[in-house]
Amino acid sequence: MMTTHALGWALIHFLWQAVIAAGLLAILLVITRDRAPQLRYVCGVITLALMLALPVFTAVRLSEDQTEMTALTAAPAFAPSKVAVSQPAPRDPSGTTNGAFEFAAVHDGAKPLGMIVDRWLPTLVVIWGVGVLLLSVRLLGGIGRARRLRTEGTREPPASCRLLVERLSTRLQMTRAVRALESTVVRVPAVVGFITPVILLPASVITGLSPQQLEVLLAHELAHVRRHDSLVNLFQAVVETLLFYHPAVWWVSGRIREAREHCCDDVAVSVCQDAEFYAKALLRLEELRGERLGLAVAATGGSLLTRIRRVLHPGARSADLLPRWAAGAAALTAVLFVGASTTLSGTADRSGNADTLSDVAHETASVNPPDTVIRHPDPRASLDERWAWAAAEARRGGFDTYWIGYEIQPLATLNGESIFVARIGEDGLGRHWPGIQGRMRIFDRDGPREEESSLRRIIGTDDPQAVALLFAIQRGQPVGVWIASMGLSIGLDDFPVLWLGGAPDGASIALVERLFAQTSSAKLREDLTSALGVHNSSDAVAPLLISRLDSRESDDIREEAADWLGWHPTPGALHALARASRSDRSIQVRREAAEALGYHALPEATDTLIALARTLDDARVREEAIEALGDRKEARVASALAQIALTDPAIDLQREAVETLGDLGTLEGLGELARVAFTHPAPEARAEALETIADAAPPARALQILEEAARDDPSAEVRREAIESIGDVRSLESADILERLARTHPDRDVRMEAVETLVETTSADRAVAVLDQIAAIDPDVAVQREAVESLEDVGTPAARAAIARIAREHPRADVRREAVETVADAFPSEEAVSLLRTVAEEDFDSDVRREAVETLGEIRSPRALDELERIARHHVNRDIRHEAIESLGEHGSSDRIIAILRQIAVEDPDRGVQHEALEALAEMHSSASIDALIDLARTHPVNAMRLAALELLAESDEPKAREAFDKLFQRP
Repeated sequence: MMTTHALGWALIHFLWQAVIAAGLLAILLVITRDRAPQLRYVCGVITLALMLALPVFTAVRLSEDQTEMTALTAAPAFAPSKVAVSQPAPRDPSGTTNGAFEFAAVHDGAKPLGMIVDRWLPTLVVIWGVGVLLLSVRLLGGIGRARRLRTEGTREPPASCRLLVERLSTRLQMTRAVRALESTVVRVPAVVGFITPVILLPASVITGLSPQQLEVLLAHELAHVRRHDSLVNLFQAVVETLLFYHPAVWWVSGRIREAREHCCDDVAVSVCQDAEFYAKALLRLEELRGERLGLAVAATGGSLLTRIRRVLHPGARSADLLPRWAAGAAALTAVLFVGASTTLSGTADRSGNADTLSDVAHETASVNPPDTVIRHPDPRASLDERWAWAAAEARRGGFDTYWIGYEIQPLATLNGESIFVARIGEDGLGRHWPGIQGRMRIFDRDGPREEESSLRRIIGTDDPQAVALLFAIQRGQPVGVWIASMGLSIGLDDFPVLWLGGAPDGASIALVERLFAQTSSAKLREDLTSALGVHNSSDAVAPLLISRLDSRESDDIREEAADWLGWHPTPGALHALARASRSDRSIQVRREAAEALGYHALPEATDTLIALARTLDDARVREEAIEALGDRKEARVASALAQIALTDPAIDLQREAVETLGDLGTLEGLGELARVAFTHPAPEARAEALETIADAAPPARALQILEEAARDDPSAEVRREAIESIGDVRSLESADILERLARTHPDRDVRMEAVETLVETTSADRAVAVLDQIAAIDPDVAVQREAVESLEDVGTPAARAAIARIAREHPRADVRREAVETVADAFPSEEAVSLLRTVAEEDFDSDVRREAVETLGEIRSPRALDELERIARHHVNRDIRHEAIESLGEHGSSDRIIAILRQIAVEDPDRGVQHEALEALAEMHSSASIDALIDLARTHPVNAMRLAALELLAESDEPKAREAFDKLFQRP
């Protein structure tokens, strides 16, 4: 039964748990940026589901053990209260002991109670409950409103519209009939309903859009229906209601909605085959946007600008903004943070990053070393005899939960790497990361390191490179297996360890297989498959793993078998992996088998992988095989990957081959990348190759290739990518190349891209000098304007001086306008006002003067207001006075501004300027401005202006204005 105390603590712990989950999602979204939105959508939904599960799991665990619950507010987690070490018993001449056992008792882990937090827990739960209740009312109201939309103000649409829906449903292979209705309530197309969805079409959309525009928008809505987005939307609403107090929940839900719209946008674009046409349809629909539709799914969801940019420029930047190891390190760091921050048995105050296996092990060990270590007295006894001794010793000691461990020699194919394999949070023993469940397996390429509290030192063995097999036992039954190098520090949850010493592979394999046959637990069988695979005797292990792979065991077990077969370099393992890659019933096993071939030590694995990468039927497994080739360093791998990149019919696999060429890190790989970059027929593939070259090649060679592509590639997209990649290469030569391109390239777009990128790659002084000169001499005004905009990005006093000079002196009005536009953001307030005043007074182009006045209105300072007033009253040009009055109206509704506008409305000699002042008063929508407008409608000396004021009152939405109009209109 869940207690209030447990629920309160679960809500508190969700504060950091949600941050970790959202952080991991943020990393995934950065890595997958501009790739298939479905992947981002699935990641978001999984994260939101995890967020819902985390507090439930935490509360249940805390309710099960009140002692663990109250320990969550503990102070230091490792404060030994007692240490007792016995001396080894004397040995007799035969080498045996006299029945005494060696042991070490460590800390007892007692921790103070968190009384202050406990006192407030009931109040926090009540506050949370009230919030959930209020939001539930809102949620139910939204559901009811969505249901009413189906019946209120609806009717059958025109026959042409119904036929369009039917045709699109057939084209999109819809399995459900979808009904369309014309609605007078909604303003944009929307999908309502979960079981029997209905598309609501406003009359304005049916009549205001062309048939082609209506078709693509209907395709978007039908995509929502086909994907069951309404159900996911309801799930989001429920999670937002229950976990309303955490901003990370709302952020994750927003990312899901954004990815959902992108998925449906892709469907719509695939229907019309014209991204620009679809973008225009979205813009037209935006003009008809009305109120939010709650639980209805509408075509105007998400950021319109982001959606249009993505539709028009898909994949403009690669998603691989971080190397793959960085994402893994970040995820590992998050796991360590969870373990270091709190456990269901206590919390610790520790700091530091954990990006290697040794850091993981050290963190957990410092929290909870074993309570007791009891070593078997006779290492010459058989493993079975020692195992029986451990069981008897556990019964004698009254141990309910304990570990039985022994050491084996490590896999030779690990090449000295440390290893850690465990199931976290699922077996009742791995509680170091509460709320995080699943298998963790890490290989530390730094090799074994002797930690201060390593297993070897705690247990007292000799070989730090040996591997420990630790079997978790509860009430006499095995429940899990941990595997770890002896040089690592591994937390064992305060439970006793019965150590059996070293074991030969044959006896250990037999024991593991016997335990596998005796258990029906799928998770334990998976753990035991790992315990089998870690043995070094490949001739004995490989046939057993192959048998496991070919069996009818669960996919997880067979996937584990395939994974470990990759570490055993036997011909049988190679053939089994190749067979599984092609024909296994499970996609996850096929992919795991292909990946395992990547680190299989037999040279023949390379040819097998190449063949699989070229010929597999399943594109997902082929992608795994292509990626696995990145671990093979033979020269022929590069040419095989290049052939795939150049000829494979699937563009995603071409891109994967290009990325893998970069991962090779060989001269052959770089040469093939260059060939792809210059010869591939698809611009997106050439762009991918160039970006990979920027990341993988030595800077000098990368810049040579990128500059050639920027100059000569026929695709503007590829040229832009080449320039961006030049900026990504951190080299002094990058700025020289960008400057040459910005000055001399014949293509305007290339020069503009080079100008923009130059700012990010060189010093501020050099950037200002180059940009100032380009703004002065480039033959194209667009490039000149880009140079001015880039000067704003530099942001130094020298850059501001160049912008000011351009704003006053440049011969082209468009360039002067661009310079004026930057002033409000780039200059200090007083300096900006002085420059804009000069331009507004002296520039000979009316548009530039108007731009100066408009920009002046963006500056919120008393002096800017003084200048606007002076211009509005006294400037010789009526259009400039118009602009100043409009800017005054947008500046606010203070008494001073209202007084200025009222006076101009009466005294300015130009009737048009007077009318502009009246309109500015009406658009303020304040009580004082309406009062001024009413007074002018009564007292203005010019009859036409009084009528104009009356008309503005009539058009106003303010009740006060309409009431005044009615009174004035009825006067005789």
